[in-house]
Amino acid sequence: MPHRTAIKELKADFGLDAFSMRDFWATEAALGFAMPAYKLMSLFRQAVLRSRIQHMLSTLHGLVQAIGGL
Repeated sequence: MPHRTAIKELKADFGLDAFSMRDFWATEAALGFAMPAYKLMSLFRQAVLRSRIQHMLSTLHGLVQAIGGL
């Protein structure tokens, strides 16, 4: 079961707060794609960045671009 911060991040950064399609199975398939994407980003934060602060996806986007620019 995801923690509150995970649910907040899924709503804010992955756009799952107003996420609905016409067909139930299409919505379930898209959600099934979003959850592994969230897990991959979580693993990226833990393994690569190794920061004490767990930044949200919107912050990570700018951080990764800044690291790449250096």
